[in-house]
Amino acid sequence: MRELFKVCGVLLAQDVYQNQVRQAADLLRQGSAFDELPGLLALRLQTSAVVPCSRWIRPRVTSVTNKRFDTLFFVAALPAGQTAPDENRETTASVWMTPRQALDAYWSNTTELAPPQIMSLAQLPNSQPVQQALQFTRRTRVPVIAPEPLQQDGARVVCYSGDPHTHEARTRSRDRPDSYFATSALSCPMASSRCFSRSRWR
Repeated sequence: MRELFKVCGVLLAQDVYQNQVRQAADLLRQGSAFDELPGLLALRLQTSAVVPCSRWIRPRVTSVTNKRFDTLFFVAALPAGQTAPDENRETTASVWMTPRQALDAYWSNTTELAPPQIMSLAQLPNSQPVQQALQFTRRTRVPVIAPEPLQQDGARVVCYSGDPHTHEARTRSRDRPDSYFATSALSCPMASSRCFSRSRWR
């Protein structure tokens, strides 16, 4: 919630007004900590507004960075009356897209997305109202994703659960050579198999 407000200027608080959002931003710039804002502005943070959609764990073998991570990703609706300022202080761009539009832009090389963004977008239902998308996410078990990098045809790709090239699939295939492991950890109602099995680093 702190990063959402810091980066996007969106404050998930109950019955918050736009002038309070501006006051909160001013207080942060003046050095106040985010956890001090509710008390200073008599606000109640709406933690139930953020819904976990996936958990990402650092690959067994790193390909891009040596940083370790075990991170939850969330979805949330923009509160009524608030806007996300197009200031891009900590982002490369600010744009509103449907999940399908964002994925199409990635595959056509008109925008760049990291694997967690790709998979989070692929998991969301396409062309549904925000509240329905949130209900879908609440009903779906939070998948644990441990991507594995590999080289394919001279390019670096990332495999996810369900891809036969993953360590888990190779282990099952070795233990049971008569079986083919092709179970995905994600429910992707709008994505093609190419989208949710692998992504290409550009």
